[in-house]
Amino acid sequence: MAELDEPLEQEPNMAEVQPHLLIGDIVAAQSPELLAAAGVTRLVDLANMFPQADAPRLLEVNEGLDPPIVSRLEVHVTDVATEDISWAFDAVNNYIDEAHSRGEKVLVHCFQGKSRSSTTVIAYLIMSQGYTLREAFDLVKRARASINPNDGFKRALMALERSRFPDQPPSMTFKVKAAVGPPARLRARGASGAAPDGVTT
Repeated sequence: MAELDEPLEQEPNMAEVQPHLLIGDIVAAQSPELLAAAGVTRLVDLANMFPQADAPRLLEVNEGLDPPIVSRLEVHVTDVATEDISWAFDAVNNYIDEAHSRGEKVLVHCFQGKSRSSTTVIAYLIMSQGYTLREAFDLVKRARASINPNDGFKRALMALERSRFPDQPPSMTFKVKAAVGPPARLRARGASGAAPDGVTT
């Protein structure tokens, strides 16, 4: 057992899940040195660092950014159990796959790199790579030990696996508290329901 005054080993700010895909926190996302060293050129930003917290466009692609980043997909998602995160999965997956096809690397990050980012990366592995929930969760957990999707996000991941593999038993089940109340907010995606320019759903 470590002595009480012995400092705990600090987790790296980002880690590689697959050669084209990394997970991390806001510190990594705001460090050009770390990003350049890892070869990251694109970001999926779930940290809610929007100029306006109630921005009506919940998905937005920004380009022409400071090197080494050439593009950032901003996704406005709150880390609360009543939040519906599944609406963003398709757009994020398409963004990561496009980067992969160009030989680019993507960092998916939230504020702490624990809940929103891990949920999104796990969903990507299930939907785009064909992983089961257990396989995807274990892979991301090995890369970043602190991951911990909130209960609402865990329910979304279990529902996602059921929809992708309807004829198979669940590969894993999370213990979650009963859902309480409606979703955190309605998704304002415009009158047509279309995603913002530059994002394919």
